[in-house]
Amino acid sequence: MHKWIGFFILIFFLSVCPQSAYAYVSGGAGTLTISPITTTVQTGTPFSLDVLFNTKGTFVSAISFRITIPVSSGDVAVTSVVPGDQMSAWNFPVKQIQTSGGNILIDVMALNSSPTGESTSTDKKIVTLQMSATQAFSGRAVVFDQNQSKMLRKSDAGDILGVAASANLVVQGQSIPPTTTPTNTPLPTASPTPGTVTDRPTTCDSSCDMAKGCGGNVTCVSANGVLRCRNASCPGVANCSCPKVPTPTTKKSGFSTIVATRTPAPTSTTAPISLISDAILTPMPTLAPLEPTLTVDSFYDAGKNAKPTFLVSGISDPNAGISLEITPDIIMKTTTADSSGSWSVQVSSPLKSGEKSMIVTATNTSGGKTVKTVTFSVAGGTSFVNITILFMVLAAIGVIGYMVYRKKQKQLAHSPAVSTTVPSTTSVPPSEPPQKPSPPPSQAP
Repeated sequence: MHKWIGFFILIFFLSVCPQSAYAYVSGGAGTLTISPITTTVQTGTPFSLDVLFNTKGTFVSAISFRITIPVSSGDVAVTSVVPGDQMSAWNFPVKQIQTSGGNILIDVMALNSSPTGESTSTDKKIVTLQMSATQAFSGRAVVFDQNQSKMLRKSDAGDILGVAASANLVVQGQSIPPTTTPTNTPLPTASPTPGTVTDRPTTCDSSCDMAKGCGGNVTCVSANGVLRCRNASCPGVANCSCPKVPTPTTKKSGFSTIVATRTPAPTSTTAPISLISDAILTPMPTLAPLEPTLTVDSFYDAGKNAKPTFLVSGISDPNAGISLEITPDIIMKTTTADSSGSWSVQVSSPLKSGEKSMIVTATNTSGGKTVKTVTFSVAGGTSFVNITILFMVLAAIGVIGYMVYRKKQKQLAHSPAVSTTVPSTTSVPPSEPPQKPSPPPSQAP
């Protein structure tokens, strides 16, 4: 859970602008806007007010605010809260309208779903308030609740929205009388002298009736939900002495006119709500840790072929932890991004040839994680195929050697035996040679 960072300066800065009422931010940061601040509406006809935001170039992940509008006898109503047409990347878990303590309370919370958040340097519509005036009334203040308006930075969930200023919307005019069929009801026999009314109060801050109005230089207006005789130029001032401010722009056409004045915003009688939970409102969801930025620079060629050893680098959040895992070689590396978010890891162990998958994980200081997977190939590294071929060659050499050995053994087995007996040195008498047979005796003739 993220903690809200900073303290809010409790200052009411009321301004008059011909286009919008701004919620000014300290240090030139983001603003909230009510627009238009000057418009002409006809009682009984729906009208709308837009709420705009401007982050002044800062990436944000969440915006929440409460708007308070006094109401008297249901004379003004907010019928719906409609997200802006360019808010497709935002979710609205809270869009609530309720009436409490004589005020209409509009609570809105918007969460950005993109990994980087959203940044804008111009006013952008976040929601439109669909409204209607059911009867004539003299004034209503549309006020941002200082304590319930926040704009959270994406990188560290810090609140960049300062004090939310308010503007007063004053509606003047009478409601459209219903169309009726004339009757023969007799008119009163007596009427006041033209130009004079004896039963209308003329004292500043006196109670009054909208139907009768006030006399003199004061006008019957609604001040914090109570009808009082006030100066029409500054209905929020009880002594009717208006401060010296530029005259607001006022449109005179139509049945009702909305005018901007510098009047104090009404004090809310309800307890402040929390962005996490509230006893009356639906509990708001807990914000998950913000995901850090993560980029991985290219370390391979156009065909996604990398060398067996290489340097991989990229950008993440400052001081984010970076882990790198390469499969199927089972190589794991870790490092930490510097203060500017730059990081690099040297893969020094040569990778085997083949297809690879590298998983890079960035973890920021708030616990948020971003994971990216990069696929590539390695050529020229050690290869299982090469090892297999070498083994087969060695095995073939062994088989051939064995066959040659067996052949030689067979040849030796079939060769004539060679005597190895040493002649004896013992004297042996020579044997007598065999005598030739004597020829037969010759016979005398």
